[in-house]
Amino acid sequence: MNSKSFSLPINTNTNYQRDVSLAAHQMLVTHRLLWVMIISHIILGVLLRDNYLFATLHALGSVLIGVLWAIAGKDSIRFVYITAYIVGAEVLWRMNNAQVFWEFGKYAVAGILILGITRTRSKILGAPIIYFVLLLPAVFITLETFDAAEARTQISFNLSGHLALVASTVFFFNQKVTKHQLQKMFIVMGAPAISIATIVLIEIVRAESIVWVNDSNFQTSGGFGPNQVSAALGLGALSFFLVLIIGNIKPSTGVILFALSFWLITQAALTFSRGGVYNAILPAICVLIFISVRRRQNLHVIPYIVVGGIILTVLIFPSIDDYTEGALSRRFEDRDTTHRTEIIEVSLNLFLENPVNGVGIGGIKNFTTNIMQATYASHTEYTRLIAEHGMLGILALGLLFYMAITNLFKAARYPTLGMVLIAVLVWSLFYMSHAAMRTVSPAFLFGLSFLTLSNVENENATFPHSSIERKLSTRLQ
Repeated sequence: MNSKSFSLPINTNTNYQRDVSLAAHQMLVTHRLLWVMIISHIILGVLLRDNYLFATLHALGSVLIGVLWAIAGKDSIRFVYITAYIVGAEVLWRMNNAQVFWEFGKYAVAGILILGITRTRSKILGAPIIYFVLLLPAVFITLETFDAAEARTQISFNLSGHLALVASTVFFFNQKVTKHQLQKMFIVMGAPAISIATIVLIEIVRAESIVWVNDSNFQTSGGFGPNQVSAALGLGALSFFLVLIIGNIKPSTGVILFALSFWLITQAALTFSRGGVYNAILPAICVLIFISVRRRQNLHVIPYIVVGGIILTVLIFPSIDDYTEGALSRRFEDRDTTHRTEIIEVSLNLFLENPVNGVGIGGIKNFTTNIMQATYASHTEYTRLIAEHGMLGILALGLLFYMAITNLFKAARYPTLGMVLIAVLVWSLFYMSHAAMRTVSPAFLFGLSFLTLSNVENENATFPHSSIERKLSTRLQ
């Protein structure tokens, strides 16, 4: 009787000590990783600036690491980290003229994840495969409409993002991660945004004068497309925000994450491209709504969002507005959609005229030239699918939203995982509404919404995942 009565307290105390030690170790790993990423990517930004050779080596080296990891073993978490990094770095490579083809990031992510699917013998999910197959018949119309070179360009530009979406969805459907792994992934994904912000900041400081106009500003975007720079900076801000709300971090780590998010969102606002800013803020609002519905769970996140919102609205944006002589507020008050509304109208009219087959991949480009007296590619992926793919595009769109809604219901069941899934899904869907699939990021984040958290029934537990933590766990037991 005596031995039995004392067995429970001893085991409970041992388990408690193990959890506390592992939690402390994970907090330290997160803190150190964050500092390494900050310092290295500030330096990287300085080195990459106007250096196409170094940018090329960085791009090729990153993908080569992913391929080598794929060949070397079956450690699936490596695929998560390297593809997340490529997602964050794609715009960084483009703005520094890396000598790789334009869709390099999309094909790199798709290729590495397909290798991951085969190496880990992942279960193939039917819905995304059917989704992609529905998009293929429009290829034949494109081949008839354009010459071979232009047809290849249009097909690659418009379908490569969807290929990456399918690869991401299938891979992450089979992927289980811990909360600590999620934090590390978001730190890695957000790190290249630090390099982008460094380059942009250097260009702003070096500029003799900045002309503030009611339009996207190349001067404050590092000389590259403001739309893509703003989106990349917004993704970085969201990534560090998600590390913060997942929790289990040191207070000093939280302060650093706050500072990084504010810096990146400030730089995004200065591009005067509104999409990236909205893309960062909207998921945070949705997370707040999610928490208010769940009420008792994740209450620790509310102060972060409230304080962050106050700092943004009371301190940061007024200061930026003063710096831009009121141009920032005028820009965000402007309801002009930069021809997006007109392109949507053209797309819908094209669908009504060609409801069965559509006008073929890239076909909108020809019709905007004739109707709007200028060449515009679609900025809204949803209307592009309808106009260029016809009824099959509608079916594909229906599958896309079916998958999204299914994951939203999954998100509603769990506290921590739910916040993350809602944030990445909202970011992805909203990005596709104003920037189509210009980069691989919406495809990758859509795939992330299929993730499962390890031992999700007990999200507050600490789970060893690395070889170091497995050894530590064994010793403590």
